[in-house]
Amino acid sequence: MKAYSFLFSFFLVACSSQPHENNILSQQSQFIKEECNSHSVSNLSVSFDQFINERQRELVVLKPEITTENYNQLNFALKNFSNHWALLRTERDMACEQLATCVYDKTKNHKTQDYSVDVCESNNFKYNVSRAKLLTFYNDLERIELQRLEE
Repeated sequence: MKAYSFLFSFFLVACSSQPHENNILSQQSQFIKEECNSHSVSNLSVSFDQFINERQRELVVLKPEITTENYNQLNFALKNFSNHWALLRTERDMACEQLATCVYDKTKNHKTQDYSVDVCESNNFKYNVSRAKLLTFYNDLERIELQRLEE
């Protein structure tokens, strides 16, 4: 009988704590979403997509004037730029989520733990580096222009 009582108590405690845990996870997810969307690179991404689309249209116009091999190389390069951009965005998003998670945990646990040293510093550094990589890559690509030889 004691075993049944123990199991019943265990399930009662487990079931009653689950909504609280779900609420905490929901709050944490909301905090992360707000933090990472507030530092969004969506405008930069729209500009990047427009830039790549313009280069692809220019490449189509140039196709009759260049060799098939050169066309394929340029087309391949544009696809690689898009793939690299996607990887940089993923890296930035992951770094943002790690930083936001750390900040959330730090604010929720500030009373129970000593945070004299900023425990989120390395996450902040990773986030800033990932953003710098995005901006550098975008700026480098902006300087690229396909040009026709003037005859």
